[in-house]
Amino acid sequence: MNFVRCRIAAAVMFCLCLGMTGGQAQQWTSQSSGSNGDIWGLHFVDANRGVAAVWVQPGAAEILHTSNGGSQWSKPWADINQGCTDAYFLDAQTAFIVGGTTNFSRVFASTNAGRDWTLQHETAESRPAWWSIDFGDALTGYVGGGGGVVAKTSNGGVSWNVLGPKVPGNSEVIDLHFLDNRTGFAVASNSANDF
Repeated sequence: MNFVRCRIAAAVMFCLCLGMTGGQAQQWTSQSSGSNGDIWGLHFVDANRGVAAVWVQPGAAEILHTSNGGSQWSKPWADINQGCTDAYFLDAQTAFIVGGTTNFSRVFASTNAGRDWTLQHETAESRPAWWSIDFGDALTGYVGGGGGVVAKTSNGGVSWNVLGPKVPGNSEVIDLHFLDNRTGFAVASNSANDF
């Protein structure tokens, strides 16, 4: 599978697409997402299917979906009363969006490549929100958030358990990347407002 992942935070939302030919970058082209919020997380499972986590100020969110490589985006779930901050495809059909508010964090899941979504998990353990999600293998995944909190799933996202100890310094875990189901890296900031 070809995974493309990029984080975009901009005042006016649009997507940039970089064409590749024979390993050579051709050019960036602008693709409108149809949203006026900030895209915080974007993940493609293949050349056509992608999902995006959108933070619409103040404190609302949208989930976006494309099935044609980003040329057009739909909003399968709009006006969620919270921020959405990251997106991840586990396999061709299973996708996740994470986010939350100052009082709780949530994980949303899709089993049809991002066309429909359900609230899968909610916790008050992370403040202000889950910021990032990544998987080390098909069953083992992690979310990171406020106060240095990290949660883990061992069953492909069906359930999540908060881990200890926290990331040092009560930092905001703003990005995670796992090489396998045990080895990972966290990007942390003393304040979510730093970026």
